[in-house]
Amino acid sequence: MPKSATIKNENDLLVIKCVNEMQVTHVMKSLAASFEREENAEAFYICDVIIAPVESTALFQFLSHIENLRVLDIFKSTMELLGTRELVKFLLKNANCQLTELHMGDNNLTDESVRCLSDALKSENCKLTELNISDNNLTDESGRCLSDALKSENCKLTKLDIAGNELSDALKDDF
Repeated sequence: MPKSATIKNENDLLVIKCVNEMQVTHVMKSLAASFEREENAEAFYICDVIIAPVESTALFQFLSHIENLRVLDIFKSTMELLGTRELVKFLLKNANCQLTELHMGDNNLTDESVRCLSDALKSENCKLTELNISDNNLTDESGRCLSDALKSENCKLTKLDIAGNELSDALKDDF
């Protein structure tokens, strides 16, 4: 089990947002470096937090400075479409990104959010091997997007959890 750090409330996220708003890169890097030194973590957990768009930008900016991050678990939180787009940008355009596991269960994701994630999975820059998007009330539209992504030669997923969504039985058979 990898060592981990956790954001448990909005105050934790507020600190990251405030540092990001300072727009001083070395301060954000120092915050991330202190996280790496103190926690030596490979996993980052965010639970029961509402992640507003400006906070999602700050969060992924912060995470982009953590070089050994392998697992990101955002559970029972709310993140809007802009947050998913920031996540995709983090996955695809961040040279430091080593993320292989993404768990986003019970987050009220939308079909549009899954479309963004599916597009990321098709990219050769995406390193994800595990994706959990269970319990998000996703529809067949999400299922079709994921099915297309899994057919891509660039998709590296070996494990996909879509349980607890509103996918038709016919589409579930594709997985």
